[in-house]
Amino acid sequence: MNELSKNIKEDTRLLETHLGQLQRLGQDTFRKRIRVDHQNDHLGVVAAFFVSKQLVHLDSLLLLVRAKQHSDAAVISRLMLEGMGILLWICRDPEKRALSWRKYSLVSDLRLMEKRMKQGTAVSPEDENQLRNRVACECKEFLKKSVQKHDDSTLGFLGDSYRKSWLVENGNQLQIKDIFVEIESVEHYEIIYLELCNWVHWNPGGFAQMLEWQSDTLSFHPNPVNEGSSALMTAFQALYETLRVLISHLDLTNQNELEKIKDNLIESLSREQKSQTS
Repeated sequence: MNELSKNIKEDTRLLETHLGQLQRLGQDTFRKRIRVDHQNDHLGVVAAFFVSKQLVHLDSLLLLVRAKQHSDAAVISRLMLEGMGILLWICRDPEKRALSWRKYSLVSDLRLMEKRMKQGTAVSPEDENQLRNRVACECKEFLKKSVQKHDDSTLGFLGDSYRKSWLVENGNQLQIKDIFVEIESVEHYEIIYLELCNWVHWNPGGFAQMLEWQSDTLSFHPNPVNEGSSALMTAFQALYETLRVLISHLDLTNQNELEKIKDNLIESLSREQKSQTS
């Protein structure tokens, strides 16, 4: 094992250790049965959902890293980074944006109902009318621009009349880049999120560091070890930031423990880096 591989292996070990501590903190947070005002605390509800999903992704990521499937683990870290970015973006205008996220579930329910009705599932007229009325009254912001031009009632609009994503601001559909620009984290988008698009979308760049030509012979070396440590670092930041929003918003008692885990990781990596250069 060369020196670089040894250093990456040690970084990976440290990251796994501290990420495991962060994972347990997240799990313990829910074991204590946190209280959220479901009707009025929209940010609290959204943050709880996002932390739950981050923990699910983390389980998958750790399985892949331990199986040395580093490239696919990095794809999971990209999902976690996206969730972090969206939640931090919501926090810039929590009352409006968290409520929008929750309201969009009505559009999802409408599409699901219509799908089941096409498949022959019986839906009572009362339930159908109630859902269509709620969508019409509460979800106008999600109507496609082409539909918004109509002056008639929205009660007749079907699920296809609404945008495919809830990320709408001032009538415009947002892209993930817009999210990271607003939260002043463009480097995460360009250096991590966008770079991983190559592997996700089968672009040539996704294979670049895995290919080796020797004369006319091509060798393929999948799952570079550095992608494993990068995936763990990204996952740590994504889960930390998501947990921080939930814990801070609900004023939970484990805020100090959360910060201690982060500080200990930074200190451990710094100490390891110094030992590598000495």
